[in-house]
Amino acid sequence: MKSENPFKKITLQRLQQELEKYAKLKKHSLDQRPSSVQARSKKVVSKCFHGAGIVVPVHNDVGYRPIPESNASLKKIFKKVVDAKSEEEKLKHFDAVQELMTNVQFGFDEGDFGMGLEFGLNMFTFMFTFGGEAFHKAISHVLGVAYELLGRDAFIDILRAHLKNRRRGSNMSILEVVE
Repeated sequence: MKSENPFKKITLQRLQQELEKYAKLKKHSLDQRPSSVQARSKKVVSKCFHGAGIVVPVHNDVGYRPIPESNASLKKIFKKVVDAKSEEEKLKHFDAVQELMTNVQFGFDEGDFGMGLEFGLNMFTFMFTFGGEAFHKAISHVLGVAYELLGRDAFIDILRAHLKNRRRGSNMSILEVVE
């Protein structure tokens, strides 16, 4: 077991005390998160199909609006599209998805990015779990806009790479795709 040098510890304590004294004199904050950062804080607003929370910036003037469907009913809507026997039936069931996408677009227009992020990630997760290339364009649009509005531009490239080269199994390395 490594023992601490008591002389270094005392020196560091003195340095910290001097730093705090100087900061107080000059009216500087030593908080790890200044109030300006706390005002722009983020919070988990929802849980997706895969269990992870959705974290989006929370602004004072914009609240998070949840998707108007439970996760269970959303899965049923997606499943109907995937299980459709004909193109006509698929389009009929896709109307419910389109209606939700319209709600998401209203959210985007009003500065609520969380609903779109949650909806897009749920569609993406469903597609990888149960299949459903019918969702590619919808996922690309909804998640692409959500990532852009949230300033997560690198995620757009990752999303496009996943949709372009959709594979199942444990070997998901993109390194084999990029040559």
